[in-house]
Amino acid sequence: MWRAAGGSSQTAEGPGTGECATEARGGRSLARQSSREGGGSGKLLSPARRREAVCHAQATFSVSERRACRVVGQCRATQQYVPTHTEGEDRLRTRIIALAHEYGRYGYQRITPLLHQEGWRVNHKHVERLWRQEGLTGPQKQPKRARLWLADGSCIRRGLSIRTMSGRMTS
Repeated sequence: MWRAAGGSSQTAEGPGTGECATEARGGRSLARQSSREGGGSGKLLSPARRREAVCHAQATFSVSERRACRVVGQCRATQQYVPTHTEGEDRLRTRIIALAHEYGRYGYQRITPLLHQEGWRVNHKHVERLWRQEGLTGPQKQPKRARLWLADGSCIRRGLSIRTMSGRMTS
């Protein structure tokens, strides 16, 4: 037999009658929600941060790399990978920064063709990665100017003296 969820029932409820179990615990229903005792610093998303966590676990608890990688969730091949830098990457990085300062409104998508014109053989994904590593931000979208739509179908910016097609002044 079906009963309404908020209706009265004949069975006796446990402690805190009328409250849900999550409310009895302090209102935290998910295990991911932080508590006062725990200092949740967030997820380790990038392989570099996981590498640092593995090295920290090895130094602190004097455990093997294999065990530390298992605890952190890092693949051992990723842990042992040494990132390589090409010889011209520093020059490319400085050129991207110079172009970003010269063309302030350009993002990495418009900087990439400029680099191609200068003779750099570089992928747009590589430029985007260097752009983010340097902390450069893309240009903010400019809001469209407020428009005042008149009955005759003309579109005129607000704040300017408005002249209609017939030549008389309106406000």
